[in-house]
Amino acid sequence: MDRENTVGGGKLVNKIDFFKGFSGRLVSLTNLATNGNFASTSNWTSNGASFAVSGNEASYTANSAGDRLSQSLSVTLNRKYYGCGWVKAASGANITMGISDGAVNSVSTSYTGAGAYEFWSVILTAGRTSTGGITWAIVDNRSSAWTVVNTKYISVIDITTPWGSGNEPTKAQMDTLMLQFPERWLNGTQNAVYNW
Repeated sequence: MDRENTVGGGKLVNKIDFFKGFSGRLVSLTNLATNGNFASTSNWTSNGASFAVSGNEASYTANSAGDRLSQSLSVTLNRKYYGCGWVKAASGANITMGISDGAVNSVSTSYTGAGAYEFWSVILTAGRTSTGGITWAIVDNRSSAWTVVNTKYISVIDITTPWGSGNEPTKAQMDTLMLQFPERWLNGTQNAVYNW
């Protein structure tokens, strides 16, 4: 391994020739979402919806519009956070996935799949801190005729600390970086390779 004496965001960055099929620089990333692989129901809140877990997959069924599955996280003001995961619902279902700080900023994307799993991702700049600083959620916006919504392998990653403020990767760059991990899910703290 060829090491460079380079520091990015306070963390040593290593240059390597080959790592899991990717070449570039090594960075350490941490998934802030607890139990993002749904090994159990712990750490997740089901707001008004029935909720169950099986085979590293969560399923919930809404009882009213806006029912959701969510997790709140402590964050640092003005840092950027990348969130991603998988969702599956009935064709045409009005489902949104995203992150909100509940006060200033909110980002989300809509499910466009036709009954199959779809990968989603967003980047949020935190506008408040402390527990409840940001909330990851998958929301069923339908007003009736609710059906099961499935989700799995959720990651929420601080992308300011490793790269430094103003040098954070784009959503497209993070989407590509996550291909290095099975199910595009970060299991705790792991090394990743980037080449931008």
